[in-house]
Amino acid sequence: MNSNVEISKRLVIINSAASVGTMLLNAAVAIWLQQYLLRRVNSDEFSLIPVLSAAMMFLPLLTTVLTSGIGRYIVESYAKGDEKRVTQIVSTMFPVLLAASLLVLILGYYSVRYIDLILKIAPEQISNARIMLSIMMFSFAVRLFLAPFSIGLYVKQKFVLQNIINFGSELFRIGLLFVLLFYISTSVIWVVVASTLSNLTGFFIIIVISLKQIPSLRFYMKEFRWHLVRKLVSFGGWTAVGNLGGSIRSVADPLILNRFATPVDVTVFYLGSLADRQIRQLMSVLTGPLQPQLIAMHALDRKDRLANAFLRLGRLSIWAMLFVIGPLLIFRQELFQLYLQEKYLTYSSAATIMVLLLSYLPISYSLYGLDQIAMATAKIKVYMIITVSSQIINLILTFYFVGFLHMGAIGSALATFLVGIGVTLFAYFPLSLSLAEIKIEEFLKKILIPGLLPGIFGTGTWIVIRSIVHPVNWLNLAACVLAGMTVYVLVLFIWCLQPMDKNDIRSILKVIKLRLHKNDD
Repeated sequence: MNSNVEISKRLVIINSAASVGTMLLNAAVAIWLQQYLLRRVNSDEFSLIPVLSAAMMFLPLLTTVLTSGIGRYIVESYAKGDEKRVTQIVSTMFPVLLAASLLVLILGYYSVRYIDLILKIAPEQISNARIMLSIMMFSFAVRLFLAPFSIGLYVKQKFVLQNIINFGSELFRIGLLFVLLFYISTSVIWVVVASTLSNLTGFFIIIVISLKQIPSLRFYMKEFRWHLVRKLVSFGGWTAVGNLGGSIRSVADPLILNRFATPVDVTVFYLGSLADRQIRQLMSVLTGPLQPQLIAMHALDRKDRLANAFLRLGRLSIWAMLFVIGPLLIFRQELFQLYLQEKYLTYSSAATIMVLLLSYLPISYSLYGLDQIAMATAKIKVYMIITVSSQIINLILTFYFVGFLHMGAIGSALATFLVGIGVTLFAYFPLSLSLAEIKIEEFLKKILIPGLLPGIFGTGTWIVIRSIVHPVNWLNLAACVLAGMTVYVLVLFIWCLQPMDKNDIRSILKVIKLRLHKNDD
């Protein structure tokens, strides 16, 4: 069976690489922005960013039931060449999402009006909080009801074009943010204003191009189908259960710290989790282009390719994790001393939080393909139940550590660490073997052993270098990190690459060589 959705490793690599530029720019701005604001606003004002962002995380949880099935089933229908089905899905979900957007605006009105009762906010910051939350609510409502029309680039796997648009939006955000901060005032309000205007601008551009790419993304009232509502909502219901787990993890820490600890604890956790957030976002960006192809594989009944994709994704994820996490863990104190400078004594425990949040990720990400395979095959029930159950346990532990033992930000991070280790080993691991239809020997041989080996040598190198050099500035630190990364890459290429990895590298080099020759001609 032919597919309208191209299944190609080369396409995934190109699309993933194109996504990294925007992600790195976003990360660089985020790192600079935290440092800039920390030196110029007090902890009460700075804490509005993580607290309101956490509060907004509940909205996607409420609307996931309606939105998560749209992308999955449109990709499947388009892969089978059924464009009439695509129009039916859009026509069915648009009026439903429009009604949901109106409810969001009503909820937003009352949330803004009574924000001082919902959240613990310093009296002098209530007006700022109301302005920020109003902007966030409006932006979310607009993006919600227009979501079905923005999916064309995702379905067609035009991630390079999508990321060019996102990159332009990010440049617009940065320019606007600099103007507002440097020429108007230093206020956290401008962070939300700049982000909202740039995101909506990019979103509308994507919609226009998306409709040109897939003309069947249209709304016709006569194509409304109640049975599609039930089907998509059923899929979305289980996705929402899983997102509940993710939302608990994202929002519980800042909100519990806001209520039971201090603004300093909120800020410390926010700083300590910065690396964790950026790494998770980067991995999501890198692997996002793979999801449409996995759905197409399932639609064409290619189980062998799904299993191979899971094994490769796990191996590559461990390599990426250890390459980034290793130096962050070994040089944690030097990193935060240089980053925070005179504020280091106030927020020094951020280094401990970073260690707790990052140290279990290499093992966790060895199973990174699990959620993608579950989504592609629409077998998400067990995965989502495990996810939400683990995060409810996380929530209970966080309440206990913070509310009763008064451990502050470190207690929040400790709860995440303990639950992360437990759910990975005793729940996600056996589910992965079953869902991907692989044996434990394959997991050890093709994921775990080759995945961990470069990290063992790289970490050993970083530990030795740190004990000898004791870096005291950014240049020393960069040199130490680079030395360990060199050892890491050498071990990876000499001993750990699988035959299929080597073949892919040869293919990529061959394509690059051919294109260079064309340019010369």
